[in-house]
Amino acid sequence: MEQQNLSVKIKRIFSDYLRESNLTDMMYTYLVLKKTNPSEIFTASTYPAAWQDIYLSNSYQFIDPVVLIAMNRITSFSWAECFSLTERANLTKVFTQSAKQGITGGYTFVLHDHCDNLAMLSFLLPPGDESREINIIENKSNIFQFLVDTHAYYLDITSNKKDSSFDKPLFSAREHEVFYWASKGKTNVEIGCMLGITLSTVKFHLRNICKKLGVTNSKHAIRLGIELNLIISP
Repeated sequence: MEQQNLSVKIKRIFSDYLRESNLTDMMYTYLVLKKTNPSEIFTASTYPAAWQDIYLSNSYQFIDPVVLIAMNRITSFSWAECFSLTERANLTKVFTQSAKQGITGGYTFVLHDHCDNLAMLSFLLPPGDESREINIIENKSNIFQFLVDTHAYYLDITSNKKDSSFDKPLFSAREHEVFYWASKGKTNVEIGCMLGITLSTVKFHLRNICKKLGVTNSKHAIRLGIELNLIISP
């Protein structure tokens, strides 16, 4: 099933649930990404369309503070916990851009499944409206169970796809090697000698890694690689 059709189906499920739970006017995003390859992402969302386009076209899932926290959490959390991460320039960019679309706060539920996916359900919280967050917190158990049920439906549908793009690795074998040794503090020259490749080839692989992670230099790439658990021993 095409992602767009699946997104429509899941949004219908959400519409029914939110109406029954007195959360009808809440804007949400259900997001699924493969933890071993975050470039592959699925969303069903009622966020502003302009923001959805910006987010996906810029692969912001790699530097989204909400995603970075969710990667290492199993409990729900308020976006207020993300602010400590936004001191870093590349992460600040996400919240700066989202604020222009009226997205300034939210609350996220987290689910890590047996297929190595991260599933997130995030609700937008308008500033100054504490009642909505209180309503969400009071219904945490029911909302989390709904996320589990919805994600089970998602897995049931997507497991029937024979040629799933989620099976495609983010990095090539050589990129993994270069990334690993760079994270260990090896210089480009040292990496080239260890792997038997030229300095220009090492730099080529590092540029590709940075491009895939949406960052501008190796230092940022390594930091994100560690946070997203993307660096593996060759």
